[in-house]
Parts: sequence; C-alpha cells; structure tokens
Amino acid sequence: MSYLDLALQALARHESRAFLGSAVSPANEKTKKPVAASPPYEFNELTKKPVPRSPAQAITGTLRAAYRRTFAFTVAERDGQPMDSRDAAALHQDILGLTDDAGPLWADAILTNELRRFRAETGRCGLCGGLGHRQED
Repeated sequence: MSYLDLALQALARHESRAFLGSAVSPANEKTKKPVAASPPYEFNELTKKPVPRSPAQAITGTLRAAYRRTFAFTVAERDGQPMDSRDAAALHQDILGLTDDAGPLWADAILTNELRRFRAETGRCGLCGGLGHRQED
C-alpha cells in the first residue's frame, strides 16, 4: 500500500470523525442541531449528484497538476528546450503555496505518487528528466 493510499484513508477517517463527532460534541448538545444523514464525501441521495469537492480535494488536484507541469518542464529542459525563468519561479511559488495549504506530509505523498505515475506513463524521471531509472514499487 502506498503512502498516498494511507493518506487518503486517513483523510477519509478524519472527515468521517469530524462529521460524526459533531453529533456528540458539547456545542451540538447545547444547540440541538440535527445531524446530516450522510457524510459530506458521499452522493446527495435526493439529487443523485456528488457533493461539491472539499477544499482539500481541490488543493490536491491543483497540486497534482502543478507537479505534472514541473515534471514536463524538467523533461523539456533536459531535451534542450529551456524554460523561462519567470515561469519556473511562478510555478515554484504556486507549489510552495499549495504545499503550505495541503500540509507537507500530504504534499510529499502526492509528489511521490505523481512521480511514479509520470515515470510509468512517460518512462522519464520527473526530477532530472533522465531515462532508465529503476521503477520503484
């Protein structure tokens, strides 16, 4: 099992506990607010549509895309197509901000997973742009 799978399971447990824990918290006992019928990560049973993505899911997708752009730029630069330094700096700042938002452990898990996926799809290393690195399981 990969670190990303473990992190996804931990996030689901955390959201589930936060959702379920709200029903028994002292604040809820005072206000007597009703508890929703389903956790926020499930489908809405009335409309049969998925519940909107949480901010953590949006950050994860954006961070994945930023890592992919970084890998693509690295491979292109290795192949002799230089990258504009302003684009590189802006992408680096985006990744730093998203890492702050997502948390360093989650961002590291996403980076590791995206590196594996990029290497499997392209045969190139996303960090150095080289060929023939050993596939890690």
